[in-house]
Amino acid sequence: MAMELELRRLHAANISEEQMSALTGVVLAAPAYSLLVEGRLPVAEEVPDLLSDLPPNYSYDDKYFFGIYQGERMIGCADLLKGWKTPQQSMLGLLLFAEDVRGQGYGRQVYLKLEQIVASWPGMNSIRIGVISTNLGGLAFWRKMGFAENGERYKFEQYLGDTVILEKALSSG
Repeated sequence: MAMELELRRLHAANISEEQMSALTGVVLAAPAYSLLVEGRLPVAEEVPDLLSDLPPNYSYDDKYFFGIYQGERMIGCADLLKGWKTPQQSMLGLLLFAEDVRGQGYGRQVYLKLEQIVASWPGMNSIRIGVISTNLGGLAFWRKMGFAENGERYKFEQYLGDTVILEKALSSG
């Protein structure tokens, strides 16, 4: 049985040095993901961007970035954006775990917690994700979680494959 994990919201404006160090550790402990989607190893200097990147017309009140903790150790991170592409939809921008804890059911456990968070926001009816087409394991995981491709695909120069958009309706009540 996988240990119960805790999500702790991190804020770009007031993240502690210890939290930033732990987050950097998580990203650097997941080199296979970066190699798979970007064709390069993760770079520590880019980690603060995970917390601070926002699309135009969004504020940090709309961004829910979480450290995923197993006891006191941060083992992963997740990024939710409230109200993207429509006010009734939220975007799960990242769900990442250190490689040494993968395959233990944590992805499912954390996704279900994230879905509960989104469902608790007034008016939300769906979640949207973008998965890079070279990440076949990720695509399979999200399909198992009930997501389906919506037909949208985007090409961003930093990624090896297309960004495939998937959506999942939230069950009402």
